[in-house]
Amino acid sequence: MKFVATIHVRPKGEVRDPQGEDHAFVEVTAPRDTYFVEEPIPLTLRFGLDRRFLETSVVPLFGRRMDVPVQLQARWLEQLPGAVSLADESKSRVEGAHLEFALNDSLSVATPAADRTIDRRPFVVFETTKRWLPTRSGDLVIPGPLLRFAFATRFDENFVTGRVPADRHDAFAFGRRLTLHVEPLPEPGRPAGFTGAVGRFTMQASAEPRSLRAGESLKLTLRIEGDGNLAFFEAPGLDSIAGFHVFGRIERTAEAVRTITYDVSPLVTTVREVPSISLAFFDTRDPSGYRTVRTEPIPLDVRGAARDADPKSPGDGPAHATPGVDDIFDIEPVATFSWSGAPRTLTSALLVAGLGAPWILALGLWIWIQMRERERNDPEGVRARAAAATFRMSAGAVGANVAEAYAEFLAARLRCPTASIISPDLRSRLEAAGIPTELAARAAGLCDGLVAARYGSGASALGVESIRRVVDELEAAFQTSKSGR
Repeated sequence: MKFVATIHVRPKGEVRDPQGEDHAFVEVTAPRDTYFVEEPIPLTLRFGLDRRFLETSVVPLFGRRMDVPVQLQARWLEQLPGAVSLADESKSRVEGAHLEFALNDSLSVATPAADRTIDRRPFVVFETTKRWLPTRSGDLVIPGPLLRFAFATRFDENFVTGRVPADRHDAFAFGRRLTLHVEPLPEPGRPAGFTGAVGRFTMQASAEPRSLRAGESLKLTLRIEGDGNLAFFEAPGLDSIAGFHVFGRIERTAEAVRTITYDVSPLVTTVREVPSISLAFFDTRDPSGYRTVRTEPIPLDVRGAARDADPKSPGDGPAHATPGVDDIFDIEPVATFSWSGAPRTLTSALLVAGLGAPWILALGLWIWIQMRERERNDPEGVRARAAAATFRMSAGAVGANVAEAYAEFLAARLRCPTASIISPDLRSRLEAAGIPTELAARAAGLCDGLVAARYGSGASALGVESIRRVVDELEAAFQTSKSGR
């Protein structure tokens, strides 16, 4: 059974959109409500629309046409406090149809899921899944997603473009926040050699060559397979294996397989095998607990070295240091060279300067750190006060992305992440920050226009200079409000 949180959370001051939530839904789900630290959590983002409503009333949200004409906002897909993404460990493979839709500020693909019946109406459903690894115990909170779409109730027939919406409306559906509980790994029963592996794993070992002389190198390869934090735990150490020396190792993780190749050398001819190597892990499946897997021993044929144990043969030179020849004695004062070619003894002044230079550099570094520390006391304030200057510099660069620079300006002034600027409540947030109502409406409308242009509806009707004037007006308003002080 899928676990779905029941707490409905919207941005502060947000008004419910009955039109949007009557025709669509969005949710984030997890298979369970409790996990262990570093146990992978698959989070499924799922949204759906009334099938008939989608076929007859939904209109493109942006100029670019997409398979599913919606925009889904779920910023936790980019960064989730208390967890790390496993996207790079195992690339997501969407099976079946690849249906394009807008996700945050870019395009993504989803796969169709089973239809759902709500109030006796069939809803067509789409979903996408991403795995996360919790890094600490406690509650892991996944913010509620937001689904945005557009629809019309009346349409005109155009000879050139065909069916054209006569009364376009933007609508929103709000998802519920999901809270999962993350438990620490238990202390009772934890093996001494446990290195943090969480999940379920198997391990195999191979060695090449198996016939060699003492002191020669062989490649010992461990192949670890399983479902868990495969790339995040410490690899088995081999330093405790008697009769071997470990030079180093290389690793590769792909497709749920971690391959570790050690460069090792048997030191004596009494070595007869690579002994069994163990891996302890915490199995999260019921009944959960610590488990250990071991490799099979690998037989070796180790012969005597080609030379005596002394690493130097008679032709390699003297085995002991000879005073005055390959040893150091009677050290003379350090000398430098002048342009005339005659040696010159290092003066006391130069010696003091050389010894004092690191302390001078350390003092300069300390002063710089103190200046940086004062800024750290209010980093958002520094960012806010420099917002307009940063925008002018960014917007004035060759090939600049003015829409991105504008969003970063607003984010800096509102002291929030840039990703959260594209939101239906931007106008109310600007007003709450002291921006006059008319200016807040224009600023929010400009943001919507620039976002629409990003998705292919053409350049914004406002030129760069017009956008700069809006920024100047906003900056003046911020300066006179409590946000600018």
